[in-house]
Amino acid sequence: MRSELSSLDVKILAHELNTLLEGARVRNVYQIGDHELKIKLFFPGEGNRDLIIASNYLCLSSYERSSPSAPTSYAMQLRKHLKGCFIRKVKQADFDRIIEFVFEGKQCFYLLVAELFGSGNIIFCDKDKKILGVLEWQKWQHRRIGVGELYHYPPAGINPLTLDRGGLDGLIEGSEKNVVSFLASDLNLGGLLGEELCLRAGIKKQRKISSLEASELDDLFKLIRGLGDLEGGPVLVSDDEGNPVAALPFSYRKYEGLRIKKTSSFNQAVDELFSNRDIGEIESRLDKQYEKKKEKLMHIKKTQEQTIKRLRKQEVDFRRSGDLIYQSMHELNKLLEMVDEARAKDYSWEEMNERLSGRVIGSLKILDVKKNGSIILDELK
Repeated sequence: MRSELSSLDVKILAHELNTLLEGARVRNVYQIGDHELKIKLFFPGEGNRDLIIASNYLCLSSYERSSPSAPTSYAMQLRKHLKGCFIRKVKQADFDRIIEFVFEGKQCFYLLVAELFGSGNIIFCDKDKKILGVLEWQKWQHRRIGVGELYHYPPAGINPLTLDRGGLDGLIEGSEKNVVSFLASDLNLGGLLGEELCLRAGIKKQRKISSLEASELDDLFKLIRGLGDLEGGPVLVSDDEGNPVAALPFSYRKYEGLRIKKTSSFNQAVDELFSNRDIGEIESRLDKQYEKKKEKLMHIKKTQEQTIKRLRKQEVDFRRSGDLIYQSMHELNKLLEMVDEARAKDYSWEEMNERLSGRVIGSLKILDVKKNGSIILDELK
């Protein structure tokens, strides 16, 4: 299953969200995972919907996700500043997997930056891009992500949608990469879209980019520049069992033969793909937690049943001993008198054991006299 969005996906998604989130007002903020936020938004005339920002995707979701009972410190910080604010703008940063949300309220202006690459991050900034809060502190050679720092974008990559033919030729010159690697990394298109362009151009993806003929480069260049205008609209791709495997801004030839469902927006396709996966993972995790807890409780139950069985046996034994003591009270008193007399004559416990062992007093037989003063008795049958 596809697990991330390409830079082109982010561009299309940001454009859609800029319209979908128009007039939305923040009701609350929750951190629902290590790298995932849920921002509950109110839309006039529509009600509440959730904006989900995760490490590798984001969307305005139609799926309900549970909220933690206790907010994290980061969620509380965002609530403090963003509750009541309106989302005024959503945009992509350059041609990168970064989406910025502009929030405005009474005498306030904030920027929330979602970085959808690597382990992901969500950075909260003021109007001057000074970082006020961050989901995860990060440091690279070229920038630092931490409270008090100024937010800087990562080094800008190539925007293939604005690249001219001369620029393409300059990038290819001296390159030893194969076609798909060149498209994925040098042109910032990602591997999946790189493969799709190779299919559409009829070029084997493992060929070296420098080996392409001028006519092949012409075809490839036209496809790259036309990415923003491809027809067909967004789709959700599912396997034969109906499990979503890819959300696409347009149909890919790679997925021909699978189930293709047209969606009203790319946001909807992303929502159905990732939300179903997330909810499935949550249910699986809950099932594992349930089974683990059940196993623990069954172990406790088994231990308690064994303890109850042992205590019931002890109860029978102790009751029988108690009845015997009561019935033999006269003999026991007589035995204690004998022990007191022997102690008064300074007999040792060894001597008393020699004198008393084997003697019968009523229905009791003396088996042993211990050095600690205890006397072992047996009931005569």
